[in-house]
Amino acid sequence: MSTLLAYHNDPAIKRTYLARVRAHRKADQIIHGTYWENGKGCAVGCTIHSGSHAAYETELGIPRILAKLEDRLFEGMANGESVYFPERFISSIQVGVYLSNVWNQFAYWLLRIKSMA
Repeated sequence: MSTLLAYHNDPAIKRTYLARVRAHRKADQIIHGTYWENGKGCAVGCTIHSGSHAAYETELGIPRILAKLEDRLFEGMANGESVYFPERFISSIQVGVYLSNVWNQFAYWLLRIKSMA
């Protein structure tokens, strides 16, 4: 497997997908519970126009596990502010960064927080 770099190290890819999710938000097309149907969908659906988490790797250079994390976080949010989450997710990832260790670091943090509770 090749090394994934966010947005395949291409700022134009980030701009394209950020513009896409902004347009969906402005058109009130970001919804819970549906990946992609009739021009509406969840955070993942409005980003890649499907429910294929693997497409995050091929289209955006982002590991699919992070797409699944985005999906789960979005679906757990209340309506309202959640429509901004896809933009915030995409905006927060810098072009060209290596993200394959992010899940491991997040899982470690989560387990540590849970063990302290």
